[in-house]
Amino acid sequence: MSKATLGIIISVISLIVTVGAVWGGQRLIESRGTSLWKWVAVVLIVGSAVAGLLIPVPRLPIVNESIRNLFFHVPMWFGQIVLLTISLIYSILYLRNPNLKHDIYAAAFAKTGIVMGVLGLVT
Repeated sequence: MSKATLGIIISVISLIVTVGAVWGGQRLIESRGTSLWKWVAVVLIVGSAVAGLLIPVPRLPIVNESIRNLFFHVPMWFGQIVLLTISLIYSILYLRNPNLKHDIYAAAFAKTGIVMGVLGLVT
């Protein structure tokens, strides 16, 4: 397997982990008691952070260790796009049928999407 293919696979896995962690975090917010989603969210977030720092990366001139930024930066942008799209869907559902639950979900997904965008800019 080439390094480029491995990099693409790792980026896709990072995206899946990020979206899973956000989704688990949303479930975490919704649940009051102990739940499996709390542990899943923590494991996904910690696992992606540790993997992004420990996975070996190719030693290229100029790039060096900054290539690790792709493990965090790109999945955050994709996560933002997914979250804001879900917020748009819930906003349309709320406008079609004024259900407070849809409005709360739309606001929560929009806020989380904005956080992901800010974190994407920071990285």
